[in-house]
Amino acid sequence: MKGKKACNHRGFEHKSSKIMQHSDDLYQLIKSLTKAEKRYFKMQASLQKGEKDYLLLFDAMDDLIASQRKMGIANPNYDEAQIRKLLKQKVNPTQLHVMKNYLVGLLLKSLRSLAEKNNHEDQIATLMSEARLLEQKGLYEMSLKKLGTAKAICLKYEKYAKAIETTNMERILTARSLASNVDEMLEKSKAAIERYTHLLECTMTYHDLRHRVINLYRKDARARSEQAQQQLVDLLQHKHLHDESLPVTFEAKVGFYHAWALISLMKGEPKNAVRHYKSLLDTWEGYPHFKEAMPASYIIYTSNYLVGCHAVHDYEPFVRLLPEIKSMPTRNLYEEAEAFQNIAFLEQLYFMNCTMLSPIEDVKTKALSLSQSIEDGLQKFEGLIVTSRRLSFFHNTIVMFFAIGNYDEVLRWAAKILSADAEGQRREVLRFARLVQLIVYTEKGEHLYIENAFKNFEYHLKKEEKKEEFEGRAIYHLRKLVTNRLNKKAILNQFKTELDGLSLYKIPGLEEITIWVESKLTNKSFLEVLRQRARIAQP
Repeated sequence: MKGKKACNHRGFEHKSSKIMQHSDDLYQLIKSLTKAEKRYFKMQASLQKGEKDYLLLFDAMDDLIASQRKMGIANPNYDEAQIRKLLKQKVNPTQLHVMKNYLVGLLLKSLRSLAEKNNHEDQIATLMSEARLLEQKGLYEMSLKKLGTAKAICLKYEKYAKAIETTNMERILTARSLASNVDEMLEKSKAAIERYTHLLECTMTYHDLRHRVINLYRKDARARSEQAQQQLVDLLQHKHLHDESLPVTFEAKVGFYHAWALISLMKGEPKNAVRHYKSLLDTWEGYPHFKEAMPASYIIYTSNYLVGCHAVHDYEPFVRLLPEIKSMPTRNLYEEAEAFQNIAFLEQLYFMNCTMLSPIEDVKTKALSLSQSIEDGLQKFEGLIVTSRRLSFFHNTIVMFFAIGNYDEVLRWAAKILSADAEGQRREVLRFARLVQLIVYTEKGEHLYIENAFKNFEYHLKKEEKKEEFEGRAIYHLRKLVTNRLNKKAILNQFKTELDGLSLYKIPGLEEITIWVESKLTNKSFLEVLRQRARIAQP
């Protein structure tokens, strides 16, 4: 009896866990939907007749997700009890699992329909499938019309492999027709295939070339190693890089200019990189249907261009291009996350290099608003933001608040870096967070935390063998400032002299610490010193 009872109990547990897993799958699916996908699903549902209890379930889950997110829960989890409570007296509880299965099916069908509507590759596949069905029924003329429509889409979006396939299908149907000019039609289609083959080869050549350059750039962005330098030399001998008239398709032109932009960066020529990125964006302008079909790609290329503009201190293009890419639609959660991490990063760059330098702007309020939108986005798209960009947000936000003197926010964002998973983090970002943390404790007179912060930082510097470098020297002078209050000006002057001696080197955090020391010596705010430097630097 005990054995049988145990067996029944295990069987019940297995069935229950499967139901719960299925419920969670539905919940995760609804959580992943964009506003456009939800709107399209509701529109599709409105076309159906009869009772639609599944919409009550959909709305209950969607409302629960929204309420959990308002509570600050980054990844809402499924709560069966809460769902049943929301649906009480509206839905028969014994039919809930059936309704869940049905809703999953409807959502997937709606997503497929929307994807086909927005995706030219799906449209081509559907048209070719319909053409084959019509051919099997002997309806050759109707089949040819479908193939003609499919081929037009192929050519519009440069899907030359599919264009060759549709043309071959047309040749087969043409040979079966009773037209008097069959031979002439076959010759034309043969010539078309040769033309598409040439365009396909051109596209693939630049596709391969671009990815070889991307691979080298990712391995060694400055081509410092001998192996990387030799690979760069070999790439520069490629004949397709030296004739701007050779790339004749959209994809080939994008490949050409993107390759040259990355090569310029590896050669240490940022202005040339910007010029090539500008040519790349001009290419997009010449093909507006690609911009409409692939908004996520356009946002990424525009972001690369604007980051290049930032590197050469040219912020004028930000004014025109940032509003454009902010207004572009995204088609799924992944694209939405990609757009967020690029656009928010650019907005912060513009704020820190332009808005903050304007004396008429309310920078403190705007900084809080910007940081809140970044924090909301990082929470919403947790798991979809690459680690390097997440750390860049943390670092830039620390610098932003350090500059305007909001030390509480500096400490809060520094804690985000220091409490994050250390794996994959750039050590200089961690060192900068610890150094700024020390300065803020010094500024605020937080004597309870200063000594522990000093010991902790010194331990990590010794472990990384960095004690004699920039951060180690900074700690040395900060300790003197904390313990010797009578000679602060002399200590600050000595500190400034050492920092100025390092100014030729690109050391993360050096500029910010130098400005802070200068602000202490001149009795000005960090922002005042920063604005003064910006005025002097203007041509």
